[in-house]
Amino acid sequence: MIVLPWRNDQKEETERGVRISRWLKEQGLTSGVSYEKDRRSYEEAEAKLKAANQYVEAAEKYLSSKQAELGQKTLEAQTKVDYGRAMQQEAQGEVALARKELAEIEGKQAQFDSRVVVAPRDGVILRLLSQPGSEFLKAGQPLVILVPESTSLPGSTGSLGR
Repeated sequence: MIVLPWRNDQKEETERGVRISRWLKEQGLTSGVSYEKDRRSYEEAEAKLKAANQYVEAAEKYLSSKQAELGQKTLEAQTKVDYGRAMQQEAQGEVALARKELAEIEGKQAQFDSRVVVAPRDGVILRLLSQPGSEFLKAGQPLVILVPESTSLPGSTGSLGR
């Protein structure tokens, strides 16, 4: 606690001055006016000191409450920062997972793009022999029934469909 504006030695000196003024008055060496003036000055100074100390005490309480409020606000802000960082890390993890999945898909696409199925001749697919959704076939296993594209049939003189 801060004590203003009077030091103890100043207070003692003022009290001593009032005692001297009272003694001088009692001895008849000075007028009562001088004593009353010193006493009033002393009482005014005491009242000012008390008011100043109350003001300082109130200011210290206010400061303490504001420091507590600052601590609470700092804690709340740190919590929000920590939450934001956690969300950022989660998002970065999701991005990394999506990039990994994309790379896997692109790798599979590259594999499928490199696989070519070639028919022994040009024609039109009449029927698929493989099961829909199946992924594997044995080497040499037929995939389709193919109707060859030909402009003429053996033994005919014209073209198909003309």
